[in-house]
Amino acid sequence: MKKTAILAEQLSALPSQNEEFFKLSAGVLANKLRAVANGSLPDDEAEALLGYAIDEDLQSQHMTTQDRSALLPALAEVRLDTLQIEASRRSGQAHDPEPRAAILATAPEEAGPASPTKAMGARNRIRLSGLVERFEKENDDLAARTVREHSVAIRMFSEFLGGDFYLDQITDDHVIAYKNALVELPSSYTKRFKGATLPQAIELNKALARPYAPLDKKTINDKWLMHLSTILGWAVRQKFMPANPAQGVKVKAKKVDGDTTRAIFTPDQLAKIFESDLFSEPTWGTRQWAILLTLLTAARPSSELRLATADRVYKENGHWVIDLNTATKNRRSKRLVPLHDDLINLGFLKHVEAANRRSDKRLLPDWVTDDNINRWINRTFLPGLGVKTEDNDFYTFRHTMKATMTRGGAPEAAMRLIMGHEDQSSAGRYLIDQTGSMIGQMHDAINRAHFPAVRCNARVRTAEATLGQSFNINRHAASLFRKYR
Repeated sequence: MKKTAILAEQLSALPSQNEEFFKLSAGVLANKLRAVANGSLPDDEAEALLGYAIDEDLQSQHMTTQDRSALLPALAEVRLDTLQIEASRRSGQAHDPEPRAAILATAPEEAGPASPTKAMGARNRIRLSGLVERFEKENDDLAARTVREHSVAIRMFSEFLGGDFYLDQITDDHVIAYKNALVELPSSYTKRFKGATLPQAIELNKALARPYAPLDKKTINDKWLMHLSTILGWAVRQKFMPANPAQGVKVKAKKVDGDTTRAIFTPDQLAKIFESDLFSEPTWGTRQWAILLTLLTAARPSSELRLATADRVYKENGHWVIDLNTATKNRRSKRLVPLHDDLINLGFLKHVEAANRRSDKRLLPDWVTDDNINRWINRTFLPGLGVKTEDNDFYTFRHTMKATMTRGGAPEAAMRLIMGHEDQSSAGRYLIDQTGSMIGQMHDAINRAHFPAVRCNARVRTAEATLGQSFNINRHAASLFRKYR
């Protein structure tokens, strides 16, 4: 044990590095060391990385000759511990984390009474189960949906781990293994396999003759891994753990046309959507307006549009807007969004008038739960038209608006305000045009997005509204109008 301690001390003698160099190099070195520890790095590379330490200790007789192939993984684990300790000290933690390397474990005969420092550190250790409550108390402006998803994300991770781990016990390997498990996890597993934990649900699903489809990769990345990383990142800033093992961990998603940007609907796909039977119906309701509002306002459907009310649609600086200040608790998402001209031409203001006459004033009254419209669009509507792919979903309408505004030459500053990526209360003062209207520039930006299929539908509905009673323009005529426009 003493010889091991001497070797560990030598390995822990880190060179004097500035902060930036340490941040850049530590991650690269840690990945190499993990590869040595799990045996995936070629022997020659492992020797180049750690062989010198074995040679020095053999020469100084600190270590008797042993199998180098067994020593290298053990030394890699020791070196990983020293990196973790260095990161902990650089972040200002008062107590060093306990080493995880097996060869550094204290033998029973060497163990003495616990020091006050170690005892204090043990009392301050935080478990996963206690983390969410602490996080939410400090971040009390989060939307209710986000709070629920944070709790579920931690519960799922704990289920995978098989227990309520202390934060300093969680390693990169745990998170990577969890990511791999999510790829096999069936969607809605708690409903389909009631009472089963996450690992059990995976095995039960595999045993089915027709297994349920697994989670979408974007859902894994943008929801469960993102929430986990957000909470663990906060824990690092609170000094509860030395590093965030979930940072940057993502499932490899299929690229779109060689690009890594979000998928958007093509003009042909939009034509199929807006020339479908859904948009040929004489009276439009929640489903039609939910799709159009998501596309033409670029609002987030579930969190911002679902509960929007008619009294939040009004004129501001001469332009019709939808006010999303009360639809979300996120400060940057609180905003006014000008209505696209096509939305007005499609008769949206008449829909607003009708909603104002209802007691709840909701613009989308049939959107009962968080996801009932989402699921219908993702599982029924888009697949039924043959436009559903692995990469697109309901939110793709929002992404399509952003991409189309960009192609139309809309200013980046205006787009960030429209999308809710910038706080209008502060950033908006930098977007003042000659008339002094931030809304004016946003209105110009949003109308730089042109959607021929939507515009054609607007012309049809205008014709139906003005000529329908006299000439009885029916759905068949509207379909012909679209076909030969």
